[in-house]
Amino acid sequence: MPDGSWDPIAGDYAELGDARLHTVFPHAVEILHRRGVQRLLDYGGGPGLFIERWLKNGGTGATHFDPSAEMRELALRRLGEDIAAGKVTMVGGTASLPAGSFDAVAFHAVWMCLPTVSECVAVLREIHRLLRPGGMLLASVTHPCFRDRSFSTFRPSLAMEEYLNEGAPFEVVMDDGVREVTFKDYHYSLGEHVRQLRVSGFHLAALHEYPDHPREKHPRSYPWLMFEAVAAGESGE
Repeated sequence: MPDGSWDPIAGDYAELGDARLHTVFPHAVEILHRRGVQRLLDYGGGPGLFIERWLKNGGTGATHFDPSAEMRELALRRLGEDIAAGKVTMVGGTASLPAGSFDAVAFHAVWMCLPTVSECVAVLREIHRLLRPGGMLLASVTHPCFRDRSFSTFRPSLAMEEYLNEGAPFEVVMDDGVREVTFKDYHYSLGEHVRQLRVSGFHLAALHEYPDHPREKHPRSYPWLMFEAVAAGESGE
């Protein structure tokens, strides 16, 4: 995963009023509770927003990993009391974590940051290693089918003629009316996401699609998609 590319915009990104906080995150927490998750890893957890939501809604604890030093520092400030209380562990890498350490891994808004198919598969295989057999991956992405649309808090800019161009870079502008950040993401089609999960050792359990927030009365496009996948046997092509 890129280690420093997010550092310059980390502070503004952490404070943005992102619509997924009202759609993806509450549903992900609900699924984790329904599955009885105790050992959670937030992979690419950024400024700690999801773990904060998880703990405020009854989560017992979590491990936070992000390759960005600035994101880790922001998470440390946000989650400091929970770290001191032993509820949250922060790690700067995952290689030293034992296989099967977690019941579930959250992977929110990270997949689009990975610039190549091979890197995507490598990260997914590492997540598979860290999950116990039957453990769950919740991976949310901006919806690959609607990257030519504008939403309440972000504007992707991928022409749909590029839909099957796996790894195509595209610009994203996030804007909540107070702050604005611009960065580059990478596109993978819906079918390619599913293929990467399969070769990394996952079975797809469900797909969840979310309307924008504030919710349109008659939505015509959906900004966020979440994959619910289960760690199966060994990965392979």
